[in-house]
Amino acid sequence: MTRYNLLRAFSVAALIAFCQTSDAGTISIQMSGVDATYDGTNYEDADTNGSDPLDTVTVKLDGANVSGSPFTSDIDLDFFIPNLLNIPAAGGTATSDANGTLDIGLPGSEYVSLSLSAVQVEYVKLSNTASFAFAATVADVAGQSLPGGLQLGDSVEVSFTSILDTLSTDGTYLTSFTASGTGAIKGANVPEPASVVTAGLLGMMLIGGVRRFRR
Repeated sequence: MTRYNLLRAFSVAALIAFCQTSDAGTISIQMSGVDATYDGTNYEDADTNGSDPLDTVTVKLDGANVSGSPFTSDIDLDFFIPNLLNIPAAGGTATSDANGTLDIGLPGSEYVSLSLSAVQVEYVKLSNTASFAFAATVADVAGQSLPGGLQLGDSVEVSFTSILDTLSTDGTYLTSFTASGTGAIKGANVPEPASVVTAGLLGMMLIGGVRRFRR
């Protein structure tokens, strides 16, 4: 391999390595103490007039906690899932309308706000005294200010796993319930614009260096 080809190969490898170090990664937000209520039509947090306090919120990037996480104070959840109708009393699935919302408040002024697509809820009746619901959807980011400079991209995965504490039915469908459990949000971390610009500048510098060397 000539010195020119060797330098070109090194330049490409260095650029690839730099881009990999600034790879997007995966953000996950895990919530405990999610209290919810269902009135036969809408599924929402237990405080229907405001935000409901959470027990913990853990924010991770590629499985590692970000600075300050898990959070245990000044954290709350406000979500609203409209027109979730006809959840089978014997167990089964139902799908809500789109245009739901979800907002997580974090310490200080940090937060994340999502616009939800249609939510699919699976109700599982284990016995006359035990049952749970699993809700899942995808969402777009309406606003955010996350710790550590993280930034969620769109097409976020959202899920809730809830144990039903109280329950009523009309014999065919659920007419109301209260529940408690956990929630999770998962999505790609969008690199900061500065990282993208730096990668571009590095690429131009390396290519320029190769060209100068070749001359």
